[in-house]
Amino acid sequence: MSSFLDFEGVYDPKRNFAVTNWSDEDFVAVWKEDNGSDTTYVVHAGEVKTYPMYLAYYITKNLVDREMYKIANKSVADTKERERLEFAVANKELRKPFEDKTMQEVVEGQESPEVTAMRAKLRKELLASGELSGDMSSELNLNADGSQPEPEGDFAELPKKNKGGRPKKVTK
Repeated sequence: MSSFLDFEGVYDPKRNFAVTNWSDEDFVAVWKEDNGSDTTYVVHAGEVKTYPMYLAYYITKNLVDREMYKIANKSVADTKERERLEFAVANKELRKPFEDKTMQEVVEGQESPEVTAMRAKLRKELLASGELSGDMSSELNLNADGSQPEPEGDFAELPKKNKGGRPKKVTK
């Protein structure tokens, strides 16, 4: 259960990550360039953007810090309890769920995280507006390319049920 941010070594310039701002407000990151100038990166609320590895790590770390501190400050009035929650920002296991929903590696040959997020948002809007009928909502469980997902785990080898509801008799 390691985090993407548990990284030692040289950043790989070929690796890109999609950063999702799942919070309800825009996030602004300022990166200090080698020449001394500052570059500002804005990820709007609900937006998904792709960045090179070093920027994705930087933006993710700061976004997760901000959101964890916000949770600590608004959840408790007791000063000692708030301090305890603020110390949780440094706990890797408590940070991991926030990091996982913020950053995802972009892998060649797989659907881009931006497209996946856009597809989910459109499906949600269509279901809410009634334009997508109830029988079509089963498409939500399909793979990105429209194919049926493959069964996983110990049950992948079980025979599929026929229309009658009973499994086919297997004879050897």
